[in-house]
Amino acid sequence: MAATHRTKGRRRLYPVEAVLAAIVFHCLKAPERLLFTDIAAELKILTKSQCLKLGFPISCAMKYTRLYSGYRALLREIESGTCSVHNHELEADPRTGDVWPCPPTCYCIAANLDEFAVRMILTSIPATVPIPTTVAIDSTDFESHARPGHRSIDENGDTYWSADHDAAWGYRTSTDRRPTSRFHGYSTHAITGCPSVGGEPIPQLALGIAVRPGSRGSAPAALNLLDAFHATRHRADEVLLDRGYTTASAENLAHPLRDRSIRLVMDLHISQRGTRPGPRAGTIWQDGHLYSSALPQALRDLEPPNPTDTAADKALIHEQFDARAPFRLVPHSRHDDPRGTQRLKGPALAGHVRCPNTPATMRLGPAVPTTDCTRGVPCGCGVTLTVPDTLRARDRQHLPWRSTT
Repeated sequence: MAATHRTKGRRRLYPVEAVLAAIVFHCLKAPERLLFTDIAAELKILTKSQCLKLGFPISCAMKYTRLYSGYRALLREIESGTCSVHNHELEADPRTGDVWPCPPTCYCIAANLDEFAVRMILTSIPATVPIPTTVAIDSTDFESHARPGHRSIDENGDTYWSADHDAAWGYRTSTDRRPTSRFHGYSTHAITGCPSVGGEPIPQLALGIAVRPGSRGSAPAALNLLDAFHATRHRADEVLLDRGYTTASAENLAHPLRDRSIRLVMDLHISQRGTRPGPRAGTIWQDGHLYSSALPQALRDLEPPNPTDTAADKALIHEQFDARAPFRLVPHSRHDDPRGTQRLKGPALAGHVRCPNTPATMRLGPAVPTTDCTRGVPCGCGVTLTVPDTLRARDRQHLPWRSTT
């Protein structure tokens, strides 16, 4: 806040701290309508003592222009990446020019707008509320306050459609109540905690937000949210994403998540499903996982449940997806982090199926399914192979798609 205070010219009548307090006060009262005209109107009906508690001087009249000026000053400092100033002199390496790290007593926080929003939200959550390491990210759209008109170009060459130059066009996906449509405004990407597999239910709280124009840049927004979340004392090792994010290229989402040691759980777009040849004869890719070609045809092209299906119908469909498990290649050893590879072994070597090409498995009990492989014809039941992380990275995840897990 100290960086927003003027050191030259006329002193600011409204402290920036008071302007921020007024914004938070309005959000607690009417979060669905965040307009500065409403904030100014609320301040005018408050008593002088109430305004003084927010930090406003009682000798100044409430004016919209002064309130908006304080907001712009706050926004400039946040966009510059600094939320507080250093309380010491900065020192740098004379040979490289790199600035030395700050001492522990320095309260300067280098943060962008996403990190600022995440820190502010996490600060408001009581310390007794558990923050899980499994998170989910989704977005919701909201219209701009300005009505869109004709296409225009500003002095920087950027396109805008209304008096709100930051807003952009986006698409709303269809639901059972409305078709696919366009909107002019923003997308709010929110990160929330969720229980891990088999974990107890936890409070569903938003842990951070990131606002982007229109519906563009969903994958970068998700990565920025995770980075801002990690910049605090918390850590996410698993993230749940829908098709609005996972259709991004592997370079824009899957690889950065793996570099951050974050596991991905996702719904698959129709372009990510289906049967494709595997890295070795006798293996196939099926819905983002590597299987032996012994996977029965009846278990390959399965349709996921619809939102309108009953719980019994959904459970029956999940059982069909679970029936694929015995034919899936499983890890043979730990993931090789330096090389970025995973050693896998076939289902016969894991003892999950009985295969004629692996005679020892034919002595397993009748509860183990028997494949229809032909002896002497190559299959993937008894192979071991090394799969690099970059192979079909966009479609892969550590849990089988649509399985009960």
